[in-house]
Amino acid sequence: YASDRLFWSSLDVAPPQMYFGADTGVFRIYPARQSQECGVYDPRTRPWYQAALPSTISTKVKPRRVVIILDTSRSMGDPLIKGSNQTKLAYMQETVKAVLNTLSPNDSIAVIRFAEIARLVDQPMQLPPYLWEKATTSTVNSIIDEVNKLEVNGRSNWEEAFGFAFDLIQDSLKSIAAVEVDSSCDFENIAVMFFSDGQYNLPDGATDKSIVNFVSTKVNETKAMGDNSVFMFLYSLGYNDPSGPEKKISCAG
Repeated sequence: YASDRLFWSSLDVAPPQMYFGADTGVFRIYPARQSQECGVYDPRTRPWYQAALPSTISTKVKPRRVVIILDTSRSMGDPLIKGSNQTKLAYMQETVKAVLNTLSPNDSIAVIRFAEIARLVDQPMQLPPYLWEKATTSTVNSIIDEVNKLEVNGRSNWEEAFGFAFDLIQDSLKSIAAVEVDSSCDFENIAVMFFSDGQYNLPDGATDKSIVNFVSTKVNETKAMGDNSVFMFLYSLGYNDPSGPEKKISCAG
């Protein structure tokens, strides 16, 4: 640092204090300073980093629209892997909280839980229309509190979950269009993240094909509403069947 300072001083330049955060979590500050907790600070969770971060589903820095769907049916209480003390639900909770902490206040978020019926995690009694919320610190903290309280119960209805999610997405897009004359510059591609163990048993008569067709129809309806793209991310917990519907639904966007 001393040699750097001498060099810049010889040019009559005084560089300002600078920060650098990498997508690996590495953090550098200039001029350097001593810290008692080296490696604890993660820039990826800081507002200044998140605000400048291009969307993972876009090449531009724009608000992100993220809808997360969580399976809380009874089978999610089973161990993640045989012999493990961690349940599928517990693993899902930790993963979702990590995702929530990457959002900035400019982003929008909705987290849905489902078993036999679907509900917003932080607003279980809300009536339609369902809307995503700005991912402010208070909103994210409120959602995280509710995610921590999740318990398993009932059977799993994927069609109910996806139907609720796309009703919310379409209602939110209509809400934006109603208040903004030209909202195209504010639109972001929409990410739908779905967590389940792959064991659906509702509605009666549901098949992989019927669920894939249902989601594909909903994606196409959303695209037809304007210049919208929907990216589907499905995560199977403790279950991996390449022939299952997850991959086909992921390709529906």
